[in-house]
Amino acid sequence: MSKHILIVEDNEAIGDMLKLLFEDENTFQCTLARDSMEAIDYFKEIDPDLLLLDYLLPGMNGICLYDHLCKMKNQAMPSAIMISANLPYKDLAQRNISGINKPFDWDLLLSTILSKIA
Repeated sequence: MSKHILIVEDNEAIGDMLKLLFEDENTFQCTLARDSMEAIDYFKEIDPDLLLLDYLLPGMNGICLYDHLCKMKNQAMPSAIMISANLPYKDLAQRNISGINKPFDWDLLLSTILSKIA
């Protein structure tokens, strides 16, 4: 059974590219949310193995979204990776979220994902 990734990315080109690349790997099932509210709705319906969050999102940033999702969950949160050109490293460390800078290297992103959900 493939692992499920919830991608939250408001940049249409990046979000579509990530979803396509992950699905081409035939290892991951992906759900793509374009903003934090859509991500919250999807999170209620699916049980992702990993959250791949952009930091700068409309509505609330990726850290606020992660905190909100944590409050919704009655069990352990899935692993998370945040991608952004401006990562809040202190906030990431406090939440045990991995960070990858944009523009990102595909191999680094894929290896980080595999280390989180393998």
